[in-house]
Amino acid sequence: MGRPEKESPLRRPPLRQAGQSLQEERDRIWDDEITPYFFTAFFCVLLAVYEWLSWYFKLPRQPLNITFVAIIGCAYAAFRIRPHLKTSRQLKLGRDGERTVGQELEKLRAKGYRIYHDFLGDKFNIDHIVIGSTGVFTINTKAVSKPKNPDAKIEYDGIAIRIPGIKKLDRDPIAQAKAERDYIRKWIRENANREAPVRPAVVFVGWQITKRPENAEVWVLNIGGLVSFIEHERSQLSEDDVTHICGILEVHILMKQRELYDKLNPSWQS
Repeated sequence: MGRPEKESPLRRPPLRQAGQSLQEERDRIWDDEITPYFFTAFFCVLLAVYEWLSWYFKLPRQPLNITFVAIIGCAYAAFRIRPHLKTSRQLKLGRDGERTVGQELEKLRAKGYRIYHDFLGDKFNIDHIVIGSTGVFTINTKAVSKPKNPDAKIEYDGIAIRIPGIKKLDRDPIAQAKAERDYIRKWIRENANREAPVRPAVVFVGWQITKRPENAEVWVLNIGGLVSFIEHERSQLSEDDVTHICGILEVHILMKQRELYDKLNPSWQS
């Protein structure tokens, strides 16, 4: 008699968490780019230790030759691992930054706002989306290492961001924030049949921001001012608008998450 068929008790995959895309990329790097070379180095060292023990106990071995092979193997593994370790540290910093901002945004739930983390778009993701009576907000989190100088601050003149010690970021945060705003605004128009005001924001975790113009097209904030800025915008959406937009958005999020979850966990319902 065969085993009875079983299925997962989950009726839908869990919603995405803040920083989940970065965590998934970090996991991939560890699984595909780092761990195999760690095992290569470990095997080489183990082989060298075995040969030296054989030499010590007067067995006919060649520890110098094996040690040479082990050194070459370890050097190769270190060469391959090093750049991925740097990427892994950067992803961890970014993930923790997104989680920190996500935790801060959770304060808004008690005031009727809806918060969505790690929204999956077309080949990109939006770190956080907040929807409430004061509008729709797309939030891009930046976790950038700081110099030890306590006076180091980020300057923002409404057009460009200047960070001490960094000539240029990998991607322009202002252009990225505008693209995210345009995407969500268009998505709401086409899918929820609503015209919703969308405010883009870039949040630098742990930094102070200077020269922040009030009428800038994109907010550039530190984490301490984020919730206050959102709350103090004038009311622009009715409760019905918020409910309608969020309902359509949540269906889309669940569909995208189901597709991704099925791809990563093909046996989750088996």
